Parts: sequence; structure tokens; C-alpha cells
Amino acid sequence: MESKKDQILSEPKLMQNFYSGTNVENEAFVSDHIFSYIISGRHDVWIGYKKYTFTAGDYRFFRRNQLTKSIKHTESDGFKSIAVHFDQNTLKEISKEFGFKSERFHGEGVKIIKANNMLKNL
Repeated sequence: MESKKDQILSEPKLMQNFYSGTNVENEAFVSDHIFSYIISGRHDVWIGYKKYTFTAGDYRFFRRNQLTKSIKHTESDGFKSIAVHFDQNTLKEISKEFGFKSERFHGEGVKIIKANNMLKNL
């Protein structure tokens, strides 16, 4: 018999971020993989000793299980972004349903994703 925990279906979390006024500084533990698009503003992120700077129009993918420090620069239109958080259960369900196999993700803690028509239309 399945437990209640086994019956719960996971769903990615879609988050819209909007900050205006003063810049927002924070530290965060990235517990899920995150796909994100910056609509306006600038985002400086430090992972370890490496600094990444993202601006409006950037698509990026953050690897899970890492500590980040960041500044969201609100500038004239504020800082706006959309982020999809993929938890492990969702990724396992996708893998099972479509037969995808993952490989260990090594290297950078965040990757810029080159925009294509599919992403732009999303």
C-alpha cells in the first residue's frame, strides 16, 4: 500500500520576483535546480569566490546544493525575473516518464543559456 508521501506529486515551483527601491542583498542556499530569466535590472551573484553578472534578457541555470551571495540591482525599472525551481522528485518523474538519464553536473555553479526561438517564445 502506498503511503501519503508516495501519493503526493511534485510540481516545479514557478516564481515571479519583483523588487523596487533599494538594491536587495542576500545569501541563499540553492536547494533545487533553478532555471531563470531576467526581465529587468541586474543581478550580481557570487558562488564561492567567483562573481557572475546577469542583465535583462539573460537565461541562466543554477545547480542545486550551493550557497550563493547576491545583489539584485533595482535600477529604474526595478529588478524583475521569472524562475522555475525543479525539485528532485519532479526530475525523477520526468526521467522515468521520458527515459532521460542524467549525468553528474560538474563545473560552474551557474550556466548562461543561449537564447533560441523556443526560449524566447516561452
